Amino acid sequence: MSASGQIVKVTTGVGTPQIGWRTLQAAAAEHGAAAADFSSGWGFSDQTANLLDLFEHFSNSGAQYQLGFYSAPFGAENPEDADTASIELVGYANASPDGTVNPPIYIASFAAIVGTMPVEDVTNGLWFDTLSESFLDYEGDVEVFDSGANRVARALVDMTGLRYLRAYLYGVAGGDEAPSVAMVGRTY
Repeated sequence: MSASGQIVKVTTGVGTPQIGWRTLQAAAAEHGAAAADFSSGWGFSDQTANLLDLFEHFSNSGAQYQLGFYSAPFGAENPEDADTASIELVGYANASPDGTVNPPIYIASFAAIVGTMPVEDVTNGLWFDTLSESFLDYEGDVEVFDSGANRVARALVDMTGLRYLRAYLYGVAGGDEAPSVAMVGRTY
């Protein structure tokens, strides 16, 4: 009951997805010292062990995904406010049964900065509070929300036509860089 004695009801519109956040990529140090090199090693068959199957996690329940990132301890390092990382999102469609080439689709590139908001149930984990997108040629839509406010910065990514996702990490694990990066997400 509310302070005025009235019963308060909360309703959710029919068809509103109620899928919770899921860990999509566990905290890991960088995959390389520089950006993803599409001139070698980025074929679908070479990346299958590193790819996240969105259908497996979300049962094909959406085409838009809300993503958040956090840093956790790695080695002897803990994340600190203002640590940085670079995150590149790469996607793939379904593998073709006839063996047709499945090219990598470059979705987004983010410069990320760790904030001060702790990650619940992750000892010394901190959310990235700033995401700055620098790649704007993806045919789908990528939007960043709540960036730079010591809260969880989120990216909303339209993955229409894509099934697999990988967050390629670089600029991680050294100096003022975040010791690791993890990705969480949900359908939107």
